[in-house]
Amino acid sequence: MPRTILLVDDDPVTVTTVAEMLRRLRFRVIWESNPSDALAICQHSAKPFDLLITDIYMPDMDGWELACSVRAGQPGIPVLYMTGDLGAIKSLIQRKLPCLYKPFRFAELETAVLSILGEEA
Repeated sequence: MPRTILLVDDDPVTVTTVAEMLRRLRFRVIWESNPSDALAICQHSAKPFDLLITDIYMPDMDGWELACSVRAGQPGIPVLYMTGDLGAIKSLIQRKLPCLYKPFRFAELETAVLSILGEEA
């Protein structure tokens, strides 16, 4: 059974593009453009997600808040943060948090996700 990833980004182009990349890697992808809707999906899911991939800056709720809320119900879920903000990416790197600087290539996403999940390419 494929691993399931919850993907959240308020940009429709980004979320559909990244979802397609993840499907190419044979992951099951549940994606949402609205963080509140993504949180509701997570809270009502019968099975836990294997990974949360989220943009940092979104209206309504940012990626930090979303990750904290998701982890309240699923404490062990790993999180991969995405951002196009150079200052934010530097902060993530300094804090040794898994992150991708947008726009990123397929190979970068593949490396990050497989590393987080402890799988090999």
